Amino acid sequence: MSDYVDMVFSYQRCNGKVADRGKDKVMVINNRGKALWKVSSPTLLQSSTFTKQVVSGDRLKKWLSYLLDNLYVTAGGALKVQRVGMPMGTSCSPILVNLLLFMFEFMAVKKIIANPPNSRRVHVFDIKFKDLTKQQRKERIVIQEKLLQLSCCVRYMDDLFNPLMPEVNFRNFLAGAYPKWLEVGDPAQRGKIVDFLAMSIWYDHGTRRWESKLYDKRVGLQKMGLQLNKFPHPDSKLSRSCKYGIITSQLNRFMHCCSKTGHFLEAACVLYGSYLSKGYERPIIDEHCDQFIRRSWHKHNLRLRQGCIGKDFARHYVSGPAVPWSRHHASR
Repeated sequence: MSDYVDMVFSYQRCNGKVADRGKDKVMVINNRGKALWKVSSPTLLQSSTFTKQVVSGDRLKKWLSYLLDNLYVTAGGALKVQRVGMPMGTSCSPILVNLLLFMFEFMAVKKIIANPPNSRRVHVFDIKFKDLTKQQRKERIVIQEKLLQLSCCVRYMDDLFNPLMPEVNFRNFLAGAYPKWLEVGDPAQRGKIVDFLAMSIWYDHGTRRWESKLYDKRVGLQKMGLQLNKFPHPDSKLSRSCKYGIITSQLNRFMHCCSKTGHFLEAACVLYGSYLSKGYERPIIDEHCDQFIRRSWHKHNLRLRQGCIGKDFARHYVSGPAVPWSRHHASR
């Protein structure tokens, strides 16, 4: 983590306005979470208030060190201090885990680029392609292909998604990237369709596109008899906008996770039926669904029937042909 903080602040020192390059910089964060980089000064470092926080590299490392040295949990009625592993239960835990694993992966990729193959002093990336020998061109293409495959891998905390690289090569890379105390387990799934981050992802050879749809592991648990309460009761003390606003947020999630219109409508119909079964008012449900479609119809080429508020979400909307993924879809 200390290396990551040094890398970020060193980058800012070398970039930005020409007049400010080479000068130490700090982050100034307001109470809304917006951060700006400014040139450091003794006066600025002492100007932190309840609505503004000035963060330098040394200050951030001290905070991280204090957090890691003061982790306490209650187990069996006893208060114990955590000495091993990343902090659990804090709001910054996912960010710290991602940054820690990112640094291991970053150093491994950096080593692939920096170390010349066959112990030569000059790397193939330091020579213009036209000046490379036939053997050097082959080596460069192999390295570029490996880097391309790695660039398509996705990780969120301890979940890894590898769509292109052969499993043996990927495991060898991870073994060299992560320390020995961080073991990489066997793949949870293999095959043409893989579930990752509440999505089922696959490659459609017919359309030559990566496709995705919703995946909810709780559906299988519900079929086994587990009772789950996904939405608040209509008579709860939550405000109307909070209870019905879930419809809009869920439809947005469906839109970003589903690459095909049919999958989006299928998930939307299930949501519509769930709200009806819990006793919510149909006209208000229709209002939120119609409002979402009017704002986002172009994302999935949905068409609202003329002035029709039917009895079922599936009857409200007619789906047009599936549209290709946008860049936003492709990056998820």
